Amino acid sequence: MSNNFARLKDEADIGEVVDYLGLHVTPKGSARFILCPNPAHDDTHPDNCYFKAGWNNVYCTVCHKAIQAIDLISYVTGASYGIGFAIASAFAE
Repeated sequence: MSNNFARLKDEADIGEVVDYLGLHVTPKGSARFILCPNPAHDDTHPDNCYFKAGWNNVYCTVCHKAIQAIDLISYVTGASYGIGFAIASAFAE
């Protein structure tokens, strides 16, 4: 099963996950910005955390955390890692 987790982390399109979660996105050039979803970072500046088309994670320039699909789903919805995996599976190639 760990190979499935690794494959999913590599293949899930983070832009599709962000859209699915209904997060507010601010486009700037080729980047798309969101508030950092890391629970340890109380972000109030929507230009700190970003992703680009085709990426498999969002990256926060303040807390320096790369957040992939499963974690993003878990952070935003409060779902367990297993549920996050099930949801993220729909966004893998």
